[in-house]
Amino acid sequence: MARSPAQGRPDDLLIESSKGRIEHLVPIRYGRMLANPFAFYRGSACVMAADLARTPASGVMLQACGDCHAVNFGGFATPERRIVFDINDFDETSWAPWEWDVKRLAASFVLLGRYRNFSREDGRVMSQP
Repeated sequence: MARSPAQGRPDDLLIESSKGRIEHLVPIRYGRMLANPFAFYRGSACVMAADLARTPASGVMLQACGDCHAVNFGGFATPERRIVFDINDFDETSWAPWEWDVKRLAASFVLLGRYRNFSREDGRVMSQP
């Protein structure tokens, strides 16, 4: 279902976010984002950040991952041979309210569930604390 952009959000955010990238790889990036809504979501952290910037925030700022979604999390072994569950991708970091990563992660579970044909109820349950 197509939706309108958030009121006041610039239409060229993805173009702007592509500046400084390796030019011949940008069309490949866009092609991958066209595969499905979850793939678009993964490649468009700047769009969600622009939308979240217009929402209430706690004021607790940190260096947020910025690209916090279900596929960027996993189990990893520490040097002490312990398994930790953590994020593994920091290429979209930004100074932001701490809850933006939590909101992006929760939304990713809903989108991933839809992509994998989970029921709406399963998506709702996955995205709640």
